[in-house]
Amino acid sequence: MGNQTLLPVMHHGIALLDLDGKLERQNEFLLDSLGEPGEKNSGEKEKRLGFLLEDPAFHELVQQAKESGFAELELLPEWWEGQHLSMSIARCGDILTLTVMNITPIHHLASMEQDFVANVSHELRTPLTSIRMAAESLQIGAMGSEHMRAKFLSNIQREADRLTRLVNELLVVANLHGRPVMHKNIFTFPELAGEVIATLQPHADLNSVDLRLECADDLPTYNGDRDRLHQVLINLVDNAIKFT
Repeated sequence: MGNQTLLPVMHHGIALLDLDGKLERQNEFLLDSLGEPGEKNSGEKEKRLGFLLEDPAFHELVQQAKESGFAELELLPEWWEGQHLSMSIARCGDILTLTVMNITPIHHLASMEQDFVANVSHELRTPLTSIRMAAESLQIGAMGSEHMRAKFLSNIQREADRLTRLVNELLVVANLHGRPVMHKNIFTFPELAGEVIATLQPHADLNSVDLRLECADDLPTYNGDRDRLHQVLINLVDNAIKFT
């Protein structure tokens, strides 16, 4: 089966070039790889193909393939902002076979994964820091006071429970590839804020920051995800302590 017979059945953007990089033949998927999602205007795709064939990086790739038999690169084209192309050229006699793939979605997915890891790291770091500070406080003398001992042990237990819930939610996401389930329950804001203050008090003391809770007496009860609001408040107060 010759190259020209193969072109229509290949599901990647494929083109045949002469040794100077001049386009001889292409399959329908070549233009598709140079189109925006849902774009039906073939004129724009043809224009991008022209830009590609004139790109200095393309001509360098052609030269490398002529000399070594194969060359590949990933291109961030200036003429197509925000897109990421993977190109390779293989030489067979006097014919060069160009393969083009738009790998922008792959890079977007990689970026989302990096953001996810960063967010998870932040979510886990806060309760771990609280546990460590409570343990250090117990080590340096809080064990001598029954009241302080009970307070710090309660903090450790509460943050350990929260870590367990966070890990369980991550397992749900990993197994179902879905969003974490919202756990709604009824609670009062002063109670929740008081827990946040108690959790971060050792951190505040180390940074010479005075934490005080002032709430109106007539605040209503809330029906929502207590753990998530707790994490939001932890992040806000923790950042306030760091940058005060």
